[in-house]
Amino acid sequence: MSPVRSLLSQALPDVLLEFPDRLVEKLEMEKMNVESRSSAFSVVGRFFGGHGALRSLSLCALALALGTVPAVASGQGCGQPVSCLTAFGFEQTAVGDAILETDCDTGRLKVSNLGSSGCDGVSINLGESVGVEYSILAPLMPSTTTDGSIMTATRSYGGNASATLVCEDIGNETEVRSEFLNLGVTSKTLRVYDDDPITQERVLVAEVRGHTGSWDFRLGDATNPAPVVSSWGGGGGGGGGTLECRGRLYCGGEECRLITINGGGSVMGTGFEVLTESYVNPMSSSTFTILAGAGIQELNIVSEALVQFPGLAHTVVHDAVFEPPTGSSKLKISNLGSSGCDGVSINLGGTDSFEVEVAELNDGNGIPDGAFTETLVRGTVAGVRDQLITTSRITDAGNQLELSVSGAASYTVRLFSGGNMIFEEGGRGGGPIVRVSESNPCKREIHFVLPNLDPGGGFPFAGAETYRTTWEWDSLASMDIPGGASFQADELHVIPEGNAAPDFLTGFEMRGADVGSIEIGDEKSFLCRGGTVNWEFIGQAEDVLRVNGSVGVPGTREVSVPVRDPITVSLSAAPEGPALAKYFLVAWIGDPQAPTNLRIAGNILGCFVNPIPLTGGNPMPFRCLRGGLPSVVCNGVREINAPPTAPFEATKATGLANPLTLSIQAFLEDNGSAHPVGYSVTNAVIVNIQ
Repeated sequence: MSPVRSLLSQALPDVLLEFPDRLVEKLEMEKMNVESRSSAFSVVGRFFGGHGALRSLSLCALALALGTVPAVASGQGCGQPVSCLTAFGFEQTAVGDAILETDCDTGRLKVSNLGSSGCDGVSINLGESVGVEYSILAPLMPSTTTDGSIMTATRSYGGNASATLVCEDIGNETEVRSEFLNLGVTSKTLRVYDDDPITQERVLVAEVRGHTGSWDFRLGDATNPAPVVSSWGGGGGGGGGTLECRGRLYCGGEECRLITINGGGSVMGTGFEVLTESYVNPMSSSTFTILAGAGIQELNIVSEALVQFPGLAHTVVHDAVFEPPTGSSKLKISNLGSSGCDGVSINLGGTDSFEVEVAELNDGNGIPDGAFTETLVRGTVAGVRDQLITTSRITDAGNQLELSVSGAASYTVRLFSGGNMIFEEGGRGGGPIVRVSESNPCKREIHFVLPNLDPGGGFPFAGAETYRTTWEWDSLASMDIPGGASFQADELHVIPEGNAAPDFLTGFEMRGADVGSIEIGDEKSFLCRGGTVNWEFIGQAEDVLRVNGSVGVPGTREVSVPVRDPITVSLSAAPEGPALAKYFLVAWIGDPQAPTNLRIAGNILGCFVNPIPLTGGNPMPFRCLRGGLPSVVCNGVREINAPPTAPFEATKATGLANPLTLSIQAFLEDNGSAHPVGYSVTNAVIVNIQ
């Protein structure tokens, strides 16, 4: 063990928490966005960790103090072989005899001078962050590597606990195996998926449970040189979960899709997955290390991202740098210069609503007049992903903060105090919207909300569908409307006029100029879980679907039920009636994967956490109940006996015998619906059988 790793293993204590087993019993179909890649073999990794009151350790600084590295890149210039540098927002430290270098043309991190021992590579400090994602270009190309070539990606915790993904050339095959040390892993579930050639949706084609073999999958080198391997652990931040390793194949032609699963034969597939059937999370600070040897001459790392909050991946923009959290869950992004190009980008996947809590600009931070933070929100518009939806900027304008927006020709502005709207004006341009006193330097919460989760801005089914951006303060602040009056308010809504709402939000970017750093205190992303019941009357959704009397944890809507405990699902009538309502209820196996809007007569009625027979797509529900509605609402899904109308309550006294996750949602006749057809989508409940 190198001096740096030895010191880290002693410095980071082992804090163990026992997590309940959580094994998904069966997953028939699952939606997965496929990212096109030109590389022949990329490795993408994602590890979840936990929290602990530990200090941050700079690997570069530690290595220099120990005298184990000769140099640090000055100014992070490209094309300079060194042993420590900053890339992708992380301090990168060479391990063993490796040498690091940033490619001037591509921005990739090149790790060279790799010997045959498999002990040379690169390491980064994760602190107490939830995890890291990574992508490596073609480390095991058959044309350039020899038998025995090996690459490992390891997240090392305190107390000699670790999770490792191994890729090794073994003749005419690439062997993939996952190895877990001191994490309580005794067996695994292996799965292979295949993409539908038209929709690119991921379908489960093979599964082996109770796997204890020495390897997991084998891919033929001669015909299949292109796996993209992803690995991560679940349950960070105190929740239960499993450790997982996933792989994706990015290469053309049928010959690239053959995967041999240990104990399950060979199948055609485009991805594979390992789920552990037990897991103990060490919940401590950690490091992440990638090593290679034998015939691998160099590693080319394409990207790295920090995973934080509810599993969201963060990528630095331009010259920004991560400060991995220690002692709290806050994420700090520093080294923000004067260009306005430095910041952080967050991959939202596909969501209705995103909330972020950030520190407010104020003179107490020593920032100059003209300093600003800017946010950009992207989404899927008319089926095209990652379109820029809106841009907002907060600028230090002396003794006030000036807020401006762009992306629409005009806006409606609303101010609230204690939940009551005190000002509304439409037709405002996209210049300065509001000027806010700097006397309130508290946190600022920014919400980007699409119509189907808009709790305060109305649900515009009949008119132009739109979205809103909301800012919230902890206490009242003086707000001036340019050309208008002044108010004491704690909430601001800005709604574009005439802009169609995107289907989903896919990305969020925050950057700054002359602010030094951005500190994010929390983030939340919700996937169609709120429903639209009774929207016409109160402008927000009422909960009517419950499991064991609960609508779940706020935001996530998750309910935990022990294995074999009774499960009661209840669906109430809508508050405005009718007293006996028509309905259908569906259940999917697994967590929500593919949020889907239900449109009727051209307008959105609501959003389901996954597709349903009326919308098409995958994953489809595995069970359906209906009362008073035609069979088409359950078309192709197995129906079970159901009450003729809602309200109703159904109980399975013996519960479920195995751990799994169910997502449940319904469609309900509703006199309070904002849609003219008189139906709404209910809230969703995510049931974790543990």
